[in-house]
Amino acid sequence: MNAETAQLLSELAARFGTTAEHLWGVLVHQAPISGACKTAAFVVILALLERLRRGLVAAGRKVDGEYHCGEIEPVLLGWVGWSVAMMTCGIALIVESSTIVAAFLNPEYWALRQLLP
Repeated sequence: MNAETAQLLSELAARFGTTAEHLWGVLVHQAPISGACKTAAFVVILALLERLRRGLVAAGRKVDGEYHCGEIEPVLLGWVGWSVAMMTCGIALIVESSTIVAAFLNPEYWALRQLLP
């Protein structure tokens, strides 16, 4: 850790009324927790999107020559919304993947990233 980072950590610790060593330890221990929370959030979102996909597949099936939902346009609109949601989730996962991996494999780096702007 360079002098500038150590100074920033000392100032932050002084604001919290603790030592820099204690604050650094708390940040390092927080890294896997943060990574697990982000991973769990992505899993829940993907599970909800999978449930929505199954509902759209069921709604788009033909029953006795007619669509189950009455008309196909609502189903197509649902598929467009699902596709946009999946792309958004995929982009967010790509952007956050380095932070999630760092939180588990290199918590010191994660802690530094939280301190530095």
